[in-house]
Formats: sequence, C-alpha cells, structure tokens
Amino acid sequence: MLEEELKNRIATKYFKKFDCDGIIKRIDFSVKNDYGYLLWAEAKQQPTDIYKMLAQLLITIKADAWNLTPPKFLGCFDNEKIAFVPYYDVQPVFNLNDFNWTQTPSQVDQKTVDSVKATVDSSKIFAFYFNNDETELKTFIAENFKDGGSLLSTLIDKNNFIFVYQKWCKAVKPYINADFEKLKKSYAVYDCDFFLAELNIDDNGTTDISDDKPVNEDFYITFSSTDKKPYELLRRDGLGMDVSYKFGFKDGGLERYAEFWKLYKRPPKDEIWKYIISRLDLLVPQDVRERKGAYFTPQIWVEKSQQYIADVLGASGTVAPAREISSTALRTNTTYLPPRSTNKTLTL
Repeated sequence: MLEEELKNRIATKYFKKFDCDGIIKRIDFSVKNDYGYLLWAEAKQQPTDIYKMLAQLLITIKADAWNLTPPKFLGCFDNEKIAFVPYYDVQPVFNLNDFNWTQTPSQVDQKTVDSVKATVDSSKIFAFYFNNDETELKTFIAENFKDGGSLLSTLIDKNNFIFVYQKWCKAVKPYINADFEKLKKSYAVYDCDFFLAELNIDDNGTTDISDDKPVNEDFYITFSSTDKKPYELLRRDGLGMDVSYKFGFKDGGLERYAEFWKLYKRPPKDEIWKYIISRLDLLVPQDVRERKGAYFTPQIWVEKSQQYIADVLGASGTVAPAREISSTALRTNTTYLPPRSTNKTLTL
C-alpha cells in the first residue's frame, strides 16, 4: 500500500467526522475540527519504529509549523499500527540543548531518536495495532477526538513564549486602552509589560476568568479580570514617589482576553517564568533593543549565520548561540516597585 493510500484509508476509516484535508507543508497528516488541530502525524508506508517517526515529526514541526497553534495530539502511523501522544508530553523535547534541529527529517540520526525515547515518557504513548486493537482504537478516538469542545491548553515554555507573545500582540493588545507609543517613549513601558501581567495568572485549571488570580502580587505589573481597569503598573517617579498607573480595555477587550487565554495554561512553570523574565530583551520592540542593547544582532543575521555554519560544518556542527542582550541595560530608565504603599494613582 502506498503512503498516500494509507493516509486516505486512515482518514476515511477513523476520522471521517473531521477535516483531514489540511496541508501543513511537510507534515504528513492532520486532523482538525472547528476549534483547531487535533492531530499532526508522521506517516510511513512500511513498519517503522514509533520513536523514529516521532523524531522526524518533531523536526518537521520545528521547521514548518513552529508559528502555528499546536494540536491536542502528535502521532505517527504505518501499515501495521498507529500511535498518539499528547502534545504537552512531547514539549520537553523542544527544550533539549543538544538536540540537532538542523537534520533533514527523513535522515534523522539514531542519537536524535534516542533523545526522543529518553525524554518522552513511554506511558504517555498510546499505540494500537490495526489487526488486534481495532475496538480499542475506535474507542480511544471517540473519547479523545470530540467533534466539539476546546483543545487542551498548551504549556508555555522557553521555545514558544515568543510565539505566544506575538499572537497576543495581534489578539489582545489592540483592545487595551493605552497609548503604547507614548508609554514607550515617555515612560519606558512596553506592550510586553501588559503581556507579563496576564501571564502572571493562575487560571486554576479552568477557562473561567472570574477565578483568575495573580501568582505574584508583588510583581511590578498585575492583572485582575474583575477590576474595571484590570492592569496596574507600579513605579517610582522622578520625585521618589510611588505611582500606580491603571489601564482598562476597549469594548470587547475582556472577551478577547478570555478567548485568547483559553488556548494556554497559566502560570508557566517557575523555571520558565524566571527564564522569560531574564530574557525580556526578546520581547521589547526592536528599536529599543537596537538603542539600549549593547550587543544587538538582527534576528535574520542570527538565522543566516546558523545556516551558513550548518552548511559548512554539516548538520552535526556545533553552533554557538547568539550573544544575549542584557535585560538590565534595557531597563536603565525604569525602576519597578512591588505593590506596597502607593502615594498617588494615575489613570491613563
């Protein structure tokens, strides 16, 4: 059976209630409902090791689908079996420091396969053989691939927090009632500060924003969905006075906030939160990085240099990371305060 015939058979026999016609560059197979993608999968014509197929899929995702909202499951199948793993159980692979992302997916090496096998808990992989597990497979799909309902919330990690922020800039930022250009030029306050306020929330495992609570109330900017003006930014002015700046939403803003954060689990893990705070330079506007960052390197130069090194040294060549910009250098004009006593409140 040819690979295309196999994909058509899987789509027709097991996922006929869903849209399986989506093409995401080199991802072999996808399943989608009205809410988004439920499955991205690697397909092989002949029996293939599950971890090898997953390794190939992960490299493909990194190259071709990194800017897309991920699905509920990743998977792989050949002519004898199909396997599923929740996306969030695979996410730790994207944080591996020694993982070779420059490989061609079809030529993945054994070291990479072994890394995936060591990182992804085997108990989280659900494998079914077509000859023996037909009933169990259909039950699994019926219970986990609902034709309705929202997807599992995506965990925020070191690799996707910039992508989440960029999506937030399009989905939520336009509904915040604030003059961001004035804030940037006059107060050294950036849109990413508002993003951090929303990220610093414990969603209590629900999509109901009424039970959202700030994780760290001593953070310099906080968000409360129950307040008329949810954002509160605390600073010290030039006279040494503690000042509270409050901001609200434009019409429909709270609804956009709620809709956006249904897709992501908050708060991020403590070590991820600390990493994000240490790399605020990645979130501030490029003109600010160029002006205040001592070692600013345009992203396109970084990408080109890494590609050139890979071309010269081969896929296994070691590429040194670009020099980091000191986030302290970006904040030299700003002093942030914890929410202790406040002498005056300004509403902008």
